[in-house]
Amino acid sequence: MNGVFRALVSRHGVSLSGVLLCALLVSEPGAAQEGEPTNATDYLYDALQASRKAQWDEALAFANKAIDQDPRNPNAYFVRGQAYDFKREFAKALKDYNLVLAMEPGLPDVLNVRGALHFRSGEIEASIEDFSRAIQLKPEDEPHHWQRGISYYYAEQYAKGKSQFDLHQTVNAYDVENAVWHVLCNARLVGVEKAREAMYPFAGDSRVPMKEVYRLFRGDGSIDEVFEAVHVGDPSEAELAQRLFFAHLYSGLYHELIDNRKWAQEHLTRASEDYRGEHYMWEVARIHAERYRQGIQ
Repeated sequence: MNGVFRALVSRHGVSLSGVLLCALLVSEPGAAQEGEPTNATDYLYDALQASRKAQWDEALAFANKAIDQDPRNPNAYFVRGQAYDFKREFAKALKDYNLVLAMEPGLPDVLNVRGALHFRSGEIEASIEDFSRAIQLKPEDEPHHWQRGISYYYAEQYAKGKSQFDLHQTVNAYDVENAVWHVLCNARLVGVEKAREAMYPFAGDSRVPMKEVYRLFRGDGSIDEVFEAVHVGDPSEAELAQRLFFAHLYSGLYHELIDNRKWAQEHLTRASEDYRGEHYMWEVARIHAERYRQGIQ
């Protein structure tokens, strides 16, 4: 199992964060640096290069050729699964991740990726199972696993969600988002006011508009202030879109906190439909808005 499983990506899970899970092959022995591919390792290398460029159809073609050459190579199924994943062909991606884990059980990074896929597919309980199995195999990752905390919230396992965010606070005290999700879980256990009293102190999250989001959930800010902050400093178009996404996401979650479902759905729908992004929190907004449409929330 050289290479592929050493990479961690942000889009999918713990310590994983948004680039590409498979952008990791550093010149492994036998990898074709130039010329026509001739064997499974060469095809796999080319699949990874295509993945780095987000050329998913090319990555799929090369991964399929690698599998034809070596049907028992879990790396090839993993790279193909990633390509399907990024193309949002979730059923095909899941099948490949399952094959990888059947051939190589006990890979926490792959369990995290599959858990994130389950979450994005709306299979919340299955995501918790994979995240928890990954943590059993790699316990040192547990404090970093905010994704499992979010899954606990949607599974209505609020005490477990609160505990997960308590753990994450020990390694990421600056993150306003962690403080907010802690309040969201804790409010279901002790009520909004007591949850606010137990809110973690603001520790300097510099992202806009996180300071205003913090004050909103603490009870001494407003949604107007959140959106006013978004436009401060003449942000670029891309930065403005990101700020507006988070403003709508957390305005929606705030309305859910105070049981105003109409406006919660409005803001979460805006976040998911108007400010699409290739990151985990956009998936959260999309799943949340979809649950409202289905009458689940």
